[in-house]
Amino acid sequence: MRLALSSKQDEAAVILTGPYFRITGGVIWDRLEHGLIATYVAGAWKRRTRLFTDLLFEGECQLMFGITRDLCALSGPLSCVSITGSVLSADGTPFAEYRETRGMWSGIGLNNWWTSLRIISTDLIPTATADKLFAVHPISPRTSNPLQAPRPAPAAETR
Repeated sequence: MRLALSSKQDEAAVILTGPYFRITGGVIWDRLEHGLIATYVAGAWKRRTRLFTDLLFEGECQLMFGITRDLCALSGPLSCVSITGSVLSADGTPFAEYRETRGMWSGIGLNNWWTSLRIISTDLIPTATADKLFAVHPISPRTSNPLQAPRPAPAAETR
């Protein structure tokens, strides 16, 4: 997976790679090589001394919601996840917003809240875990409500 941090200004983007990235409240981090990556501060993401407004996570991935010992939901496969300011989008569809006052992510137009989630390379998710989580609480950002299962295809007409 690749993470690009950029802003609307003409500064060069910061590029990081890793098998997954964690988001806990307003903090983006990993446990492997990067540690603390960025923190949310008044509408932007601060990495060291620089502020960024746009974060783009690229690569075949899925979103895992909840903490390691208590995962509660899993998205379907995605090709990119982005954060613009406080809004989290999956494959171009906005579905959550960071609420700084609560330190949590809120589903857009829904009453769902998350403290933590992971953007994880699809090939790192064991099939058994994926089947179990997706069956219990599927998330599909490609529907009008990203926290509901995809709509079934219309039935073919029979004559």
